[in-house]
Amino acid sequence: MMPLVASRIADEYGLLVTLVAVFTLFTGTFGNSINNVRLIQHDSYEKRGDWGDFSAIAIVSCILSSAFVMGLTAYYCNGLSEALVMMGILSFLVTAREYLIVAYRIELNFKAIFINNAILSFGYLLGLALFWASGVWELVYLSGYILSLIYVVRSTSLWKEPLSFTAHFRETLTSVAHLSLSNFLSNAITYADRLLIYPLLGAYSVSIYYVATLFGKMASMIVTPVNGVILSYLAKYSKKPDALFKMTLSLGLLICIFGYGATMLCSRPVLGFLYPQFVDEAMAYVYVTTATAFIRVLVTIVNPYVLKFFPMSWQTKISGLYLAIYVVACFGLYYPLGLMGFCIGVLLTMLVKLAVTLFVYFRANTLSVA
Repeated sequence: MMPLVASRIADEYGLLVTLVAVFTLFTGTFGNSINNVRLIQHDSYEKRGDWGDFSAIAIVSCILSSAFVMGLTAYYCNGLSEALVMMGILSFLVTAREYLIVAYRIELNFKAIFINNAILSFGYLLGLALFWASGVWELVYLSGYILSLIYVVRSTSLWKEPLSFTAHFRETLTSVAHLSLSNFLSNAITYADRLLIYPLLGAYSVSIYYVATLFGKMASMIVTPVNGVILSYLAKYSKKPDALFKMTLSLGLLICIFGYGATMLCSRPVLGFLYPQFVDEAMAYVYVTTATAFIRVLVTIVNPYVLKFFPMSWQTKISGLYLAIYVVACFGLYYPLGLMGFCIGVLLTMLVKLAVTLFVYFRANTLSVA
C-alpha cells in the first residue's frame, strides 16, 4: 500500500511518514495503555461487580490523543490545513478502537481479532482507491479505521458501559497514567527517528530512513499481536511462570536470529521492487536498523512478563532510563556520523532496554512484585 502512495506523492512522502508517526505515537500511548490496564484489572472488577471508571478514562484519552496530534500536525504543516482536521478525527477514532478491542482479548476471541484486522485491511484498500482519485492520503487510514470501528462497536458491548465512577477509580486512573507515561516514553523513542529527522535533515532523509527500517516494521507488526496474546494468558497467572518465561525468551531469540539472516538476504531485491527511487541510499542503513528492529521484538516479547508481575511504576522507570540513554547516544553519534550515527545510537539504546528489562525480571525475588 505505502509504495503505491509513495509513487504518487514522492515529494511529500517524508511528511506523510512523519504525520503517521505522530498519530501512531499518541493513539498507541493512550489507546493501548487503557486497553492493557482494562485487561489486567478485568477480573478484579468482575469479582466486585462494580463496573465503571473505564468509559470516562477512555473518553478523556480520545480527546487528549486528538489534541496532541492536531498540535503537532499544525507544527509540521506550518499552520492550519485540511490535514489538521482529518488527523484529529483519525486519532480520536483510532484511540477508541484501540481501547474497545480489549473485549476480544478478555474473551481470548482471536477469531474476532482476525476478522477485525481483515476489515481494517479491506478499508485500507478502499481508502487507497479514494486516495488515487482525490490525492488525499489521509483517506487511506480513515476508511480503514472507520470500517474497523464499526465492526468493533457491533460485536462488543464495552461502549455501552455506564459513565460512572467506582471506589477504585483513583487506583485505575493511576495505573493508566503510569502506563501511558511509560508507553509515551517508549513509543516516543520508536517514532522519534521520524519526528526528529524531519526537522534536522528534511523530508527526503525521512523517506530514506523509513525505507531502511521497512523490514523492521514488518517484524514489529508480526510480533505485536504475539505480545497481546502473551499478556492475555498471563492475566490468568498469579505467580511468575519462570519456566515459561525462559522458553519464550529462547524461542524469541532463535526467531530473531533467523529473521535477521533472512532479512539480509532478501532486503535489496524486495526494497528495490517496492521503493526503487530510495533503495540505493537506504541499503547503507539496513544492517543496523534491522538489528535494532529484532532486538525491539525481543523487548516486546519479554515486557508482558514485567508488565504483569511488577508495579506499573517499573514501566515508567525503564522507559525513563531508555529515553535518557537515547538522547545521549543518538545525538552524541548523530553530529559526527550523521544519519548513520543516529541509527547506531538507536541500536545501542535498544540493547540497553533489553538488558534492563531482563535484569528487572530476573531480580524478581528481591523486588516488590505486584
